[in-house]
Amino acid sequence: MRRNLLVMALALGAVACGGNAVAPEGSGSSAGTNAGDGSSGASGTSASAASGSNGSSGSTASTSASTGSSSSTASSSASTGSSSSTASSSASTGSSSSSASSTSGSSGASGATGSGTGSTSGSSGSTGAVPQGYVRAANFVPIQFGADFCYRKVGDTQYTGPVLTNAGVSGGLSFGQMTRYLALPDPAPSGGTQYEFGAVAVLFGAPDCSAVQATATLTVRANTYQTAFGAGSVGSPSVNVLTDDGPVANTSAGFRFANAAQGNAASAVDLREVAGNSTNGLFNNVGFLEGSFTNGTFSGSFGTVDANGYLVFAAPAAPLQLRVRTHGGGGATLDTESVTLAAGSRHSLFFIGDGTPGSFAYHLLDCLDELAPGSGSNVLATCQ
Repeated sequence: MRRNLLVMALALGAVACGGNAVAPEGSGSSAGTNAGDGSSGASGTSASAASGSNGSSGSTASTSASTGSSSSTASSSASTGSSSSTASSSASTGSSSSSASSTSGSSGASGATGSGTGSTSGSSGSTGAVPQGYVRAANFVPIQFGADFCYRKVGDTQYTGPVLTNAGVSGGLSFGQMTRYLALPDPAPSGGTQYEFGAVAVLFGAPDCSAVQATATLTVRANTYQTAFGAGSVGSPSVNVLTDDGPVANTSAGFRFANAAQGNAASAVDLREVAGNSTNGLFNNVGFLEGSFTNGTFSGSFGTVDANGYLVFAAPAAPLQLRVRTHGGGGATLDTESVTLAAGSRHSLFFIGDGTPGSFAYHLLDCLDELAPGSGSNVLATCQ
């Protein structure tokens, strides 16, 4: 899937973040009674009443000097109180729906005086885990400085972060680096929860979320893994979001391919498997910010491409030799790399760089889809 978000100067990074669900505390009804001269008290669960005056129970109650009522049914005389269940009393006794204790008033028959106490009770609400979505990010913009990031739910005013700095990673996310997944709560799993990510340049000193320079919005979906990567030039960067496979069967291996490189030579490329003195086409005519997940044409014969653009097949016994070249017959080789695919693994292959010799030379970057979120300072994905 391809989604262009807001213009950013980098791909946002990610670290592990658990979501804690705290359900609101439930409450029970409560009331105390202080009945005298014909007044009554009500309690949420249990009540006690005094002579003469009636104690009533249930959710609501109202009494007079000679009458007691309950939330269900009740009848009384000047000397009798009844409850929502069953109760009988003498001129000096009241009863409640659950339990009752009574004291004698000075003139039970007339209900002139009496005293009673109510009890309170409450129950706490149940708790449950809030569903989580998982996001990681990469920086494929050829720049010399790194960047950190902050994030918040759309509509919130306070950012969380800078994430990498808080995790003890100095220098931010450099060119060619990817984070491990960040776990974010998705309290609205039916439609996803929108988060705003803001980039913070790491130049001098510690970055701060008040210095957010560029933002992008990403919809986090429960139990879904996504990769956001930034690519393009410093003056005109762009962000693409891919949906990852997530947990897979242990018997299969797979990889997908994306073109995030700059320059005319990389405007359309082919990914090929090197087999001896020949090469086999895998994904052909892949343009900038395209890949096996869009209109790249798969021409291989040893696997199938799934819905997220991964070429899935039985894990090979030996590493694959993969080559990126300019599109078309006899295209120039841009890079060749060895990729080891273990059973149960998924890899994301990104063609990056701008062709400048040195740090930004064209390179086929192999990043392992490590599903476990990072912890502490272990927040960067395994890429080579």
